[in-house]
Order: sequence, then structure tokens, then C-alpha cells
Amino acid sequence: MKAMSKWKVVGIVTGIMMLLAVGTLYAFGPFSYWGGGRFQERILAHIDDRVEDLNLSESQQKAYEDLRRKLESNLAEAAAARKALFVEIERELNGQNPDITVITGLAKEQFERMPEFMGSNMDLVAEFYNMLDDGQKAQVIAKARKKMERSRQFRSEG
Repeated sequence: MKAMSKWKVVGIVTGIMMLLAVGTLYAFGPFSYWGGGRFQERILAHIDDRVEDLNLSESQQKAYEDLRRKLESNLAEAAAARKALFVEIERELNGQNPDITVITGLAKEQFERMPEFMGSNMDLVAEFYNMLDDGQKAQVIAKARKKMERSRQFRSEG
């Protein structure tokens, strides 16, 4: 039974990580065709839709709103860092003698911050999950299992 609980948590975390990974890619990558700041709004709206299905109590809803504000802030900070990175890269590229080492160094610095960004968002996921009642947790687990099943084709067998 203990192993089953471990797999449940792994499933939930994996599903939510997939969603947050998309947000992270937006925040750190050149995805202007996704609509700039509108993508952040879409990510948050998608999460809101999933949370709405859980029928949170009033106290849970307030706690979720606090967590959502933190996530929104994290995404906004990452997007601002991404924009600043592209300004610096563009400045270097438009200079007299662009130095690829400087450009790759700037990008590398940005990517080195990604684990911290993901880690702080995973903490928010855990905090959210831990505030749910058993029935709500079961709903989250079921959804995560469904997503894992759909992603099976992308996982290696070895």
C-alpha cells in the first residue's frame, strides 16, 4: 500500500510538472507566437479550470488564490528575465563584433536559473496538494493517471 501511495504522488507531480514545464518553456524560451503575456494568462486559466473541478471549500479557495498569486508572480518574473535576456542578446548581436561566447554565456546563465524556478513551483504544487481532502486528492490522482497513460507512447521502455 505504501508503494501505491508513492506512485500516486509521482503521478500527480508528473502531471503538474508537465503543465509547469510548458509555462517554464514559455518563460525562458522564444515563443512569441504564443501571444506574449497572454500565454501566462492561458496557463493560469487552465490551472483554474482544473482546480474548479475540485470544488474547493472557502478556506481552500483562499489558500489556492494565495498559491496562484505566487505562481503568477513566478511566471511574471521568469518572463521579465526572458525579455531582458533577449535584449542583451540582441545588443550583442547588433554590436560591431558579436561574440558568440558572450551570447551563449547569457543563455546558459538563464538556463542555470531554471531548476530554482521549477523547484519553487513544485513547492507550490506540493502545498496545494497537501491542502486537499482525500476525495479531492483522489480526483487529482485519477487525472494524473489519465495524463500518464496518454503520455505512455513518449516514454521509453528500457
